[in-house]
Amino acid sequence: MPHAETLSKGIRNAGSITIGLIAGLIAALVSTPAMAGPRDLIPVTGQGAGFSQSTLSAKAPGTLKAAQTTQSAAATSTGSLPTFGTQFHGMWSSYTDSKRAMVLDKLKANGVTTVRLDVSWAMLQPTSASFDNWGTDFVTRVLKMITDHGMDPMVMIWMTPSWVTGSSDSRIPPKGSAQLAQWETFLTQAAARFPQVKNWEIWNEPNHNDFMRGADPAVYAQVLASGYRGVKAGNPQARVVFAGTQFVDVPWIKKALAAGATGKYDVMGVHPYMAVGDLSPNTADDGTIWRLRHIPALREAMLNAGEDKPMWFTEFGWRVGSIGTANWQLGVSQTTQAKYLAETLRIVKTEWPYVTRVFWYRELADNNTTNSSGYGLITPKGTVKPALAQIPAIYAAG
Repeated sequence: MPHAETLSKGIRNAGSITIGLIAGLIAALVSTPAMAGPRDLIPVTGQGAGFSQSTLSAKAPGTLKAAQTTQSAAATSTGSLPTFGTQFHGMWSSYTDSKRAMVLDKLKANGVTTVRLDVSWAMLQPTSASFDNWGTDFVTRVLKMITDHGMDPMVMIWMTPSWVTGSSDSRIPPKGSAQLAQWETFLTQAAARFPQVKNWEIWNEPNHNDFMRGADPAVYAQVLASGYRGVKAGNPQARVVFAGTQFVDVPWIKKALAAGATGKYDVMGVHPYMAVGDLSPNTADDGTIWRLRHIPALREAMLNAGEDKPMWFTEFGWRVGSIGTANWQLGVSQTTQAKYLAETLRIVKTEWPYVTRVFWYRELADNNTTNSSGYGLITPKGTVKPALAQIPAIYAAG
C-alpha cells in the first residue's frame, strides 16, 4: 500500500460487528484441532542461516501459467496460527509521541506481537555515509517505544539518499558496484546499531515502479544480495526478508530468484491483496497474481528454486469503505473486514504451514467513521475496530 499520507477518502455503508459474529469467526478458526500458540518456529534455511494498488483498474488480468493447486474451502490440514502483526507508520510526520503511545497501547492490548516499521536510508544518512544524529535518535526512540510495549519490530528499509545516486528521487535503487557497496556498508552499520531489530525487509514492493523505479527483478536481486551481506555482517542472527511484492507476483519473483536472489534471504515476503478490493480471501485461485489463494503457486516456485523457506505476508488487508468504482478502490463494511481477516487466518492455519507471520496493513484508520475509515484498525480517537478487537479471542482459542 502507498507510503503516503494523502489517500483520498470514499464512503460506503457499513455495519458494526456483533458478539455473535465474533463467536462465529472464532468457531470457524477452531473447527479443527490446533497446536497451542502461534506458529513462527520453522527453522531458517539457506545461506547464512516488504503499498499501492492505484494503477489497477481491470479485473484480475494476467496470464500466469504456473501449475495450480486445487483448493478447497474446507480445511485440508491442521496447524497453528501465524504470528500476528500490523504495519506501524511510526516514523511518519503525522505521528506525535502521544499518538504513537496510544496506537502501540491499543495494538498490544489486542494481541499484536510484532509491527512492521518503514525506515528510510535517506533519513539515516541524508548527506553522506555518516549517520545523521537527528534521524538516528528518532529511529532509536520509536524502536524503544515498540520494544517497551513488548513487541518485535521488523524494519522495512528503503529509499536511497541523493548523495548515492545523484538524484532527488529516493525510490531509485542503488545500482552498480559503488552504489551497492554503499548500501551494503550502510546495512552492516544499521544492523549493528539497531540490534533490537531481528528482521530486515529489503525494500517495499519492488515489482512496481511506484516503489522501486524500473521494477527490474535483476536489479532487485542485486539490491537484495548486497543487503543480505550487509545485514548478516552487522548482526549474523538477524533475518533478511525478501521484499513483499505487490500481489502474489510469481513471474517477477521467479525472475529475481534466477537473477541471483536465491540464497540471499531467510524469509519470502509477499503482499497478497485481492485485486478486486471487496472479494473474499477464499475466492478461488484463477491462475493470476491477483488472488490470495495464489500463494501455493509462489510456494511451488520457491521449492523449484531450492528455497524451502518460511513465507510472511508483510502486508495484507481490506479497506472499510470504497474510494471509487475501480476494482482496486472497492471496500467492505467493518463487519466484512473482520470476517475477511479471520478467514485469512483460518486459511493460513489449516492449509499453509509455511506462512508463519502476517502483518495487517495498516494500524491507524483514516478517520473516526464506521463506514469509510480505510485499512486501519484503530481510529484516530483510539477506538479499536472489530477486525482487531477479535484477535485476542481468536488466538486464545488457538
